[in-house]
Amino acid sequence: MLKVPFPLILSFIGILIALAVGVSFLFPESIFPILIGAGFVLGLSAAVLRKPEIGVLALLFFLPFERLPTATLFNYTVKLNHAVGLLTLFAWGMHLLLGRTHFTRPRTFPWGLVLTVALGVSTYFAQNRERAIAVFLFIVFAQLLGQVVFHLMQNKIIVRAALRILIVSSAVTVIYALFQFAGDMVGIPSQITGLDPGYTHAVFGFPRVHAFSKEPLYFANYLFIPLGIFTGLILNRVNFGAPKGFGVLYIAMILTFFLTLSRGAFVGAAMFLIVLSILAARRIFTTKILLATFWGIAITLGLFLGIFSQAGEDSLERFVSHATISDYRVTRSGESVFGRLKAYGQAIEGWQTSPVIGIGPGNFGPYVEDYPDESPATGWDIVNNQYLELLAEGGFVSLGAFLMFIIVMFVRALRAYHFETDSLRGGLLVGLVAASAAVLVQLNFFSTLYIIHLWVLFGLLGAITTWSLRETRH
Repeated sequence: MLKVPFPLILSFIGILIALAVGVSFLFPESIFPILIGAGFVLGLSAAVLRKPEIGVLALLFFLPFERLPTATLFNYTVKLNHAVGLLTLFAWGMHLLLGRTHFTRPRTFPWGLVLTVALGVSTYFAQNRERAIAVFLFIVFAQLLGQVVFHLMQNKIIVRAALRILIVSSAVTVIYALFQFAGDMVGIPSQITGLDPGYTHAVFGFPRVHAFSKEPLYFANYLFIPLGIFTGLILNRVNFGAPKGFGVLYIAMILTFFLTLSRGAFVGAAMFLIVLSILAARRIFTTKILLATFWGIAITLGLFLGIFSQAGEDSLERFVSHATISDYRVTRSGESVFGRLKAYGQAIEGWQTSPVIGIGPGNFGPYVEDYPDESPATGWDIVNNQYLELLAEGGFVSLGAFLMFIIVMFVRALRAYHFETDSLRGGLLVGLVAASAAVLVQLNFFSTLYIIHLWVLFGLLGAITTWSLRETRH
């Protein structure tokens, strides 16, 4: 169960990632990144085909790797987490066919199926059917990965292994994000830091980190998963194999979360804290925890102020101004705010043209552009509100099914937590419920239903819930 020392694991994985990212930068149009990724997946395939749980562990590690490293193949962006997910899905499917495992229908399955069927019908009637098919398939793929996680994460051995993998993955991701911030502030070019040009200090006066993710808001959304899991386990006083110095990593994750400057994520964080305060009130409101929280906040705030004191005279002021939307009248964030409000209205208009089944997955952008023959160079517009986008593109049937999926998921998780006596499962339930609530709140501010970490999070919560109810015989 992962007996290899953490420094060795971290060093080995760091070398692989640095190699893949470096080659992607140096040879963006070459076949080398594809060869490196293919070699990694092929090397992993024998173990995953024999034991799909290994694929789930690899998928958990590569969850935040949405933008780097990637490569272009036949006009499609090939991502490492997609390749690992596809391999794991194939292995699990083969085990099902060979009778080595069995399919357990989760209680959320009927609503997930309704959502899939409704989006499939909407795809058939979409005006831009090519884009609708592509988006629909990506959504189904992400949903299936959630099912794989649900089935394979229901025992203590694999869960404890996953926790150690998550620690290493978080460390690699946070270290890279902090490098992005520091590197951009001292003038290292974005070709090396990996920062998107739209998030460098040249735009905001300070960089907005996004590590291996496409945008800061996606990265912040992902961070709710490790933060939720680790916070729940810490509150439940679970020994989950954290190495020495884990506290430093935990504080670094919180600091990195704030450095994304994702306003939607900050709103989600409020829900995160509310849920934790309700579910774990007896554990939180103790002298020891309150003192630890105080010092954690003080250290994080001190680091935060120290960083921005070195970033320029007005950097902190601009950060606060952007975070509170007080600059909405004159800056890029203002365009973002008004642009989102306009998109919300357009989404309602689009839904009204087809209230039951919607205009088709991924068809909001083509709809507002009056269905041009070619996609714009800057890409299709999105609503930046998952609930409104799902309403417009899938109708009230799809949105209703998604909301019912969420309700059933939370009701069962809270029921499991009520009866749970095991500290590991109880801590995981607290953390995953808080993380899921925060992620779902943030979906009011961005819209990508096929993002993999969203469905993996749902799969994790469903798996721990089912495991808990089975063990407590409820």
